[in-house]
Amino acid sequence: MKTPQRIPLLLAVLLALGAPSLAVPAQDAGAAAQALPSAREVIDRFVEVTKAKDAIAKTKSMHMKGKFSMAAMGMEGPMELWTAKPDLRVSSVELGAFGTVLAGYDGKVAWMTQPMIGARLLKDNELLQSKTEAAYDGVLKATELYESMKTVGRENFEGKDCYKVELVVKPLPGMDVEKSRVARTTQDFYDVASGLLIGTKSTLQGESGSGPSTTIYSDYKEFGGYLLASKSTIRASGQEIAVTIDSVEFDTATDATFALPKEVQGLLDNEAKKAQAKPQ
Repeated sequence: MKTPQRIPLLLAVLLALGAPSLAVPAQDAGAAAQALPSAREVIDRFVEVTKAKDAIAKTKSMHMKGKFSMAAMGMEGPMELWTAKPDLRVSSVELGAFGTVLAGYDGKVAWMTQPMIGARLLKDNELLQSKTEAAYDGVLKATELYESMKTVGRENFEGKDCYKVELVVKPLPGMDVEKSRVARTTQDFYDVASGLLIGTKSTLQGESGSGPSTTIYSDYKEFGGYLLASKSTIRASGQEIAVTIDSVEFDTATDATFALPKEVQGLLDNEAKKAQAKPQ
Protein backbone atom coordinates (compact mmCIF):
# COMPACT_ATOMS: atom_id res chain seq x y z
CA MET A 1 0.00 0.00 0.00
CA LYS A 2 1.50 3.31 -0.93
CA THR A 3 1.02 6.68 -2.43
CA PRO A 4 2.96 6.77 -5.67
CA GLN A 5 6.42 7.97 -4.78
CA ARG A 6 7.53 7.83 -8.35
CA ILE A 7 5.45 9.15 -11.18
CA PRO A 8 2.93 6.44 -12.13
CA LEU A 9 3.58 5.10 -15.63
CA LEU A 10 0.10 5.86 -16.94
CA LEU A 11 0.61 9.51 -15.95
CA ALA A 12 3.97 9.47 -17.71
CA VAL A 13 2.06 8.59 -20.87
CA LEU A 14 -0.17 11.63 -20.42
CA LEU A 15 2.85 13.86 -19.85
CA ALA A 16 4.41 12.47 -23.02
CA LEU A 17 1.37 13.83 -24.87
CA GLY A 18 1.99 16.92 -24.31
CA ALA A 19 11.06 25.66 -9.31
CA PRO A 20 14.41 24.15 -8.51
CA SER A 21 15.44 23.21 -4.99
CA LEU A 22 17.75 25.59 -3.13
CA ALA A 23 20.64 24.03 -1.24
CA VAL A 24 21.26 25.08 2.35
CA PRO A 25 24.49 27.04 2.94
CA ALA A 26 27.63 24.95 2.62
CA GLN A 27 29.05 23.58 5.85
CA ASP A 28 31.80 21.27 6.98
CA ALA A 29 31.13 17.84 5.47
CA GLY A 30 31.89 15.99 8.70
CA ALA A 31 29.68 18.22 10.82
CA ALA A 32 26.85 18.03 8.28
CA ALA A 33 26.98 14.24 8.23
CA GLN A 34 26.79 14.10 12.03
CA ALA A 35 23.81 16.45 12.08
CA LEU A 36 21.77 14.39 9.60
CA PRO A 37 19.59 11.47 10.66
CA SER A 38 20.03 8.25 8.70
CA ALA A 39 17.76 7.47 5.77
CA ARG A 40 16.23 4.65 7.82
CA GLU A 41 15.40 7.07 10.65
CA VAL A 42 13.80 9.58 8.28
CA ILE A 43 11.71 6.92 6.53
CA ASP A 44 10.64 5.26 9.77
CA ARG A 45 9.50 8.60 11.15
CA PHE A 46 7.31 9.11 8.08
CA VAL A 47 5.86 5.62 8.50
CA GLU A 48 5.08 6.36 12.15
CA VAL A 49 3.51 9.77 11.47
CA THR A 50 1.24 8.42 8.74
CA LYS A 51 0.40 5.19 10.64
CA ALA A 52 1.30 3.30 7.45
CA LYS A 53 2.63 0.18 9.16
CA ASP A 54 -0.59 -0.38 11.10
CA ALA A 55 -2.74 0.21 8.02
CA ILE A 56 -0.71 -2.27 5.98
CA ALA A 57 -0.84 -4.91 8.69
CA LYS A 58 -4.62 -4.85 9.06
CA THR A 59 -5.67 -4.56 5.41
CA LYS A 60 -5.23 -6.61 2.23
CA SER A 61 -6.16 -4.17 -0.51
CA MET A 62 -6.83 -0.51 -1.19
CA HIS A 63 -9.02 1.26 -3.75
CA MET A 64 -8.49 4.95 -4.46
CA LYS A 65 -10.83 7.14 -6.48
CA GLY A 66 -10.03 10.65 -7.62
CA LYS A 67 -9.47 12.86 -10.61
CA PHE A 68 -6.64 14.24 -12.67
CA SER A 69 -6.28 17.45 -14.62
CA MET A 70 -3.76 18.62 -17.18
CA ALA A 71 -4.64 22.28 -17.63
CA ALA A 72 -2.21 23.01 -20.48
CA MET A 73 -3.86 20.33 -22.61
CA GLY A 74 -7.37 21.07 -21.42
CA MET A 75 -7.65 17.47 -20.21
CA GLU A 76 -9.28 16.16 -17.06
CA GLY A 77 -11.11 13.07 -15.94
CA PRO A 78 -11.65 10.47 -13.22
CA MET A 79 -8.94 8.06 -12.18
CA GLU A 80 -8.83 4.92 -10.04
CA LEU A 81 -6.09 2.91 -8.41
CA TRP A 82 -6.33 -0.61 -6.97
CA THR A 83 -3.50 -2.22 -5.00
CA ALA A 84 -3.37 -5.49 -3.06
CA LYS A 85 -0.94 -7.72 -1.19
CA PRO A 86 1.70 -8.59 -1.97
CA ASP A 87 2.31 -6.68 -5.22
CA LEU A 88 -0.82 -6.31 -7.34
CA ARG A 89 -1.78 -3.02 -8.98
CA VAL A 90 -4.20 -1.69 -11.59
CA SER A 91 -4.74 1.97 -12.42
CA SER A 92 -6.89 3.82 -14.93
CA VAL A 93 -7.34 7.34 -16.23
CA GLU A 94 -10.36 8.25 -18.35
CA LEU A 95 -9.67 10.76 -21.12
CA GLY A 96 -13.23 11.34 -22.28
CA ALA A 97 -13.48 11.06 -26.06
CA PHE A 98 -9.86 9.90 -26.20
CA GLY A 99 -10.59 6.72 -24.25
CA THR A 100 -9.00 5.20 -21.16
CA VAL A 101 -5.38 4.53 -20.26
CA LEU A 102 -4.89 1.41 -18.13
CA ALA A 103 -1.75 0.06 -16.48
CA GLY A 104 -1.08 -2.84 -14.16
CA TYR A 105 1.22 -5.38 -12.56
CA ASP A 106 0.15 -8.87 -11.50
CA GLY A 107 3.26 -9.91 -9.60
CA LYS A 108 5.13 -10.93 -12.75
CA VAL A 109 3.81 -9.05 -15.77
CA ALA A 110 3.67 -5.27 -16.20
CA TRP A 111 1.42 -3.94 -18.93
CA MET A 112 -0.32 -0.88 -20.33
CA THR A 113 -3.15 -0.20 -22.78
CA GLN A 114 -3.47 3.14 -24.55
CA PRO A 115 -6.16 4.55 -26.87
CA MET A 116 -5.31 4.17 -30.58
CA ILE A 117 -2.08 2.34 -29.65
CA GLY A 118 -3.34 -0.75 -27.88
CA ALA A 119 -1.65 -2.98 -25.35
CA ARG A 120 2.04 -3.47 -24.67
CA LEU A 121 4.14 -5.35 -22.17
CA LEU A 122 6.51 -3.25 -20.08
CA LYS A 123 10.18 -4.22 -19.93
CA ASP A 124 13.42 -3.14 -18.30
CA ASN A 125 13.14 0.19 -16.42
CA GLU A 126 9.37 0.35 -16.84
CA LEU A 127 8.98 -3.18 -15.51
CA LEU A 128 11.11 -2.35 -12.48
CA GLN A 129 9.13 0.84 -11.86
CA SER A 130 5.85 -1.06 -12.10
CA LYS A 131 7.09 -3.69 -9.67
CA THR A 132 8.28 -1.02 -7.23
CA GLU A 133 5.00 0.90 -7.43
CA ALA A 134 2.93 -2.26 -6.94
CA ALA A 135 4.44 -3.35 -3.62
CA TYR A 136 1.64 -3.03 -1.06
CA ASP A 137 4.14 -2.33 1.68
CA GLY A 138 6.42 -0.27 -0.55
CA VAL A 139 6.00 2.82 1.61
CA LEU A 140 7.99 1.04 4.34
CA LYS A 141 11.00 0.89 1.99
CA ALA A 142 12.46 -2.38 3.23
CA THR A 143 16.25 -1.99 3.30
CA GLU A 144 16.90 -5.30 1.53
CA LEU A 145 15.09 -4.06 -1.61
CA TYR A 146 17.52 -1.20 -2.12
CA GLU A 147 21.06 -1.05 -3.40
CA SER A 148 21.58 1.99 -1.22
CA MET A 149 19.67 4.56 0.82
CA LYS A 150 21.21 7.59 2.44
CA THR A 151 20.38 11.06 3.70
CA VAL A 152 22.44 13.34 1.48
CA GLY A 153 21.56 16.73 2.93
CA ARG A 154 18.97 19.32 3.92
CA GLU A 155 17.35 21.40 1.21
CA ASN A 156 14.56 23.88 0.74
CA PHE A 157 11.91 22.04 -1.29
CA GLU A 158 8.76 23.98 -2.19
CA GLY A 159 9.44 26.42 0.63
CA LYS A 160 10.01 23.79 3.34
CA ASP A 161 13.17 22.68 5.11
CA CYS A 162 13.59 19.03 4.14
CA TYR A 163 15.85 16.05 4.58
CA LYS A 164 16.89 14.83 1.14
CA VAL A 165 17.05 11.04 1.00
CA GLU A 166 18.56 9.31 -2.02
CA LEU A 167 17.37 5.76 -2.75
CA VAL A 168 18.62 3.34 -5.40
CA VAL A 169 16.37 0.32 -5.85
CA LYS A 170 18.04 -2.98 -6.74
CA PRO A 171 17.99 -3.87 -10.47
CA LEU A 172 16.03 -6.73 -11.98
CA PRO A 173 17.98 -9.89 -12.91
CA GLY A 174 19.83 -9.31 -16.17
CA MET A 175 19.47 -5.53 -16.00
CA ASP A 176 22.60 -3.49 -16.75
CA VAL A 177 23.51 -2.10 -13.33
CA GLU A 178 25.27 1.04 -14.53
CA LYS A 179 23.01 1.95 -17.45
CA SER A 180 19.92 1.60 -15.29
CA ARG A 181 21.26 3.42 -12.23
CA VAL A 182 19.79 6.81 -13.09
CA ALA A 183 16.32 5.34 -13.64
CA ARG A 184 16.63 3.35 -10.40
CA THR A 185 17.48 6.41 -8.32
CA THR A 186 15.06 8.77 -6.59
CA GLN A 187 15.50 11.71 -4.25
CA ASP A 188 12.76 11.96 -1.61
CA PHE A 189 12.18 15.14 0.37
CA TYR A 190 10.86 14.79 3.94
CA ASP A 191 9.71 17.86 5.86
CA VAL A 192 12.02 18.28 8.87
CA ALA A 193 9.20 19.70 11.01
CA SER A 194 6.37 17.25 10.28
CA GLY A 195 8.24 14.18 9.03
CA LEU A 196 5.94 13.98 5.99
CA LEU A 197 7.14 13.18 2.48
CA ILE A 198 6.44 16.30 0.44
CA GLY A 199 8.24 15.56 -2.82
CA THR A 200 10.18 13.21 -5.03
CA LYS A 201 12.56 13.74 -7.93
CA SER A 202 13.40 11.00 -10.40
CA THR A 203 14.34 10.40 -14.02
CA LEU A 204 12.07 8.65 -16.50
CA GLN A 205 13.65 6.22 -18.96
CA GLY A 206 11.36 4.18 -21.19
CA GLU A 207 8.81 4.15 -23.98
CA SER A 208 6.42 6.19 -21.83
CA GLY A 209 8.84 9.09 -21.79
CA SER A 210 12.31 10.14 -20.73
CA GLY A 211 13.70 12.98 -18.67
CA PRO A 212 13.54 14.42 -15.14
CA SER A 213 10.28 14.57 -13.19
CA THR A 214 9.21 16.12 -9.90
CA THR A 215 6.21 15.11 -7.81
CA ILE A 216 4.90 17.30 -4.98
CA TYR A 217 2.70 15.74 -2.26
CA SER A 218 0.29 17.90 -0.28
CA ASP A 219 -3.06 18.08 1.53
CA TYR A 220 -2.47 15.06 3.76
CA LYS A 221 -5.75 13.60 5.07
CA GLU A 222 -6.76 10.57 7.11
CA PHE A 223 -8.48 7.73 5.26
CA GLY A 224 -9.45 4.91 7.57
CA GLY A 225 -6.83 6.03 10.07
CA TYR A 226 -4.10 6.16 7.39
CA LEU A 227 -2.62 9.59 6.64
CA LEU A 228 -2.24 9.99 2.87
CA ALA A 229 -1.37 12.86 0.54
CA SER A 230 -4.69 13.64 -1.13
CA LYS A 231 -3.04 15.79 -3.80
CA SER A 232 -0.04 15.13 -6.04
CA THR A 233 1.34 17.63 -8.54
CA ILE A 234 3.56 16.04 -11.19
CA ARG A 235 5.89 18.09 -13.36
CA ALA A 236 7.75 16.61 -16.32
CA SER A 237 8.40 17.28 -20.00
CA GLY A 238 7.29 20.88 -19.54
CA GLN A 239 3.84 19.76 -18.47
CA GLU A 240 2.02 19.55 -15.16
CA ILE A 241 -0.59 17.09 -13.93
CA ALA A 242 -2.62 17.51 -10.75
CA VAL A 243 -4.02 14.37 -9.12
CA THR A 244 -6.57 14.55 -6.30
CA ILE A 245 -7.71 11.58 -4.21
CA ASP A 246 -11.34 11.87 -3.09
CA SER A 247 -11.96 8.50 -1.44
CA VAL A 248 -10.11 5.40 -0.23
CA GLU A 249 -11.67 2.00 0.51
CA PHE A 250 -9.95 -1.03 1.99
CA ASP A 251 -10.41 -4.76 1.41
CA THR A 252 -12.85 -4.51 -1.50
CA ALA A 253 -10.62 -5.97 -4.25
CA THR A 254 -11.19 -9.43 -5.76
CA ASP A 255 -9.07 -11.65 -8.00
CA ALA A 256 -11.01 -10.32 -10.98
CA THR A 257 -9.83 -6.78 -10.17
CA PHE A 258 -6.30 -7.67 -11.27
CA ALA A 259 -7.10 -10.05 -14.13
CA LEU A 260 -5.08 -9.32 -17.27
CA PRO A 261 -7.03 -7.68 -20.11
CA LYS A 262 -7.59 -9.89 -23.17
CA GLU A 263 -5.20 -7.82 -25.28
CA VAL A 264 -2.42 -8.23 -22.72
CA GLN A 265 -3.01 -11.97 -22.41
CA GLY A 266 -2.84 -12.14 -26.19
CA LEU A 267 0.60 -10.53 -26.16
CA LEU A 268 1.80 -13.04 -23.57
CA ASP A 269 0.46 -15.95 -25.63
CA ASN A 270 2.30 -14.64 -28.71
CA GLU A 271 5.54 -14.34 -26.74
CA ALA A 272 5.15 -17.91 -25.52
CA LYS A 273 4.60 -19.17 -29.08
CA LYS A 274 7.69 -17.35 -30.33
CA ALA A 275 9.76 -18.82 -27.50
CA GLN A 276 8.59 -22.33 -28.36
CA ALA A 277 9.37 -21.80 -32.04
CA LYS A 278 12.99 -20.82 -31.39
CA PRO A 279 15.60 -23.53 -32.04
CA GLN A 280 16.72 -25.13 -28.80
